[in-house]
Amino acid sequence: MAPDKVKYTFNLKELFILTMALMLLTTALAVAGEPDFVLPVKPKNVVFGIGIGYGIANNPCRDCNDSKALSGIVLSGSLGYKISKRFKIDFGPTVWIESKDDYNSKGSASNKSANKRMMITFNGYYSPIKNLPLSTKIGAGIGTLIYSRENPRVTVDNKTTNNTEFMNGFALTASVLYSIQVVHNLKIHPSLSVWYTDLAAPSPAYNSYIDPAKPSITSDLRVNFLFDF
Repeated sequence: MAPDKVKYTFNLKELFILTMALMLLTTALAVAGEPDFVLPVKPKNVVFGIGIGYGIANNPCRDCNDSKALSGIVLSGSLGYKISKRFKIDFGPTVWIESKDDYNSKGSASNKSANKRMMITFNGYYSPIKNLPLSTKIGAGIGTLIYSRENPRVTVDNKTTNNTEFMNGFALTASVLYSIQVVHNLKIHPSLSVWYTDLAAPSPAYNSYIDPAKPSITSDLRVNFLFDF
């Protein structure tokens, strides 16, 4: 003999609770809508930089009475690539111009003395501490020194020649930088830098004002503006 089927009937209270639960669930799903899928933002790895500062350079002159330390403005530019959050490379020039090149008032512009130094280097940056916005830079490349005394155009036997001296050599640079985020694609990097150029000796027959035994050494404080794009 088959057992009797058990019949279950909802009472009014249970039906009300079930209905409210379904209504709340439906409302919650309607408010939530479809799930949002946020695509990760692709990092901008190309970096363009410009810098301006003030530097002190040694005076590699031969048997001169000029000051041993010379001051001047520093300008720089670079184009780089961020390999990771802690490592970056870049390439670019740095120029130092002695201050008296700008305010020397003796004679015309063509007769003023001029002392300029430049280097073009390939550099690597590394941030040794993960949560500290401090980084170091090491670079190598080619450096130049251009010097002309006052009245650089010399006339001998009615022939005018330019007495400007030009020397170059292997260059090294090192810096410590601190990073300040301004907006999402702009950072400011105050830095302390030292750059060194080993000047090549001229030919023995050339009576140079510059002593090649004295390398070109410059140190500077600089503010660098880095743009990510």
